[in-house]
Amino acid sequence: MQDPRLPPPTMVHAEDVPKFAADYLAGADPRHPYASPLYGDPTGLPPTLIQVGSEEVLRDDAVRMAERMQRVHCQAELQIWPRMPHVWHLFAPILPEAREAIAEISKFLQRTFAVE
Repeated sequence: MQDPRLPPPTMVHAEDVPKFAADYLAGADPRHPYASPLYGDPTGLPPTLIQVGSEEVLRDDAVRMAERMQRVHCQAELQIWPRMPHVWHLFAPILPEAREAIAEISKFLQRTFAVE
């Protein structure tokens, strides 16, 4: 068990982001909406659930995206999960928070796309 006084382990470190971004972009404009939805017009996007860990290196981008969507009246729900790293859902076999997050996705889908 990890000492709760220590920060949680992270899978992606902030200092790694520039290399990952350069690899992903392959020379493309980083402000193009295809590269980052933060630079696109979110008007008309479908209902969206954004789950992000509080320790996620992209947390601030997730918050900004949810805010942009809400400003143009898109249904955007943001959940910030305490002490979770990037893509913690992958650890569902061993991490209770991952299973809880996946259950929240199911609840969101049921609420949003209720089928009778």
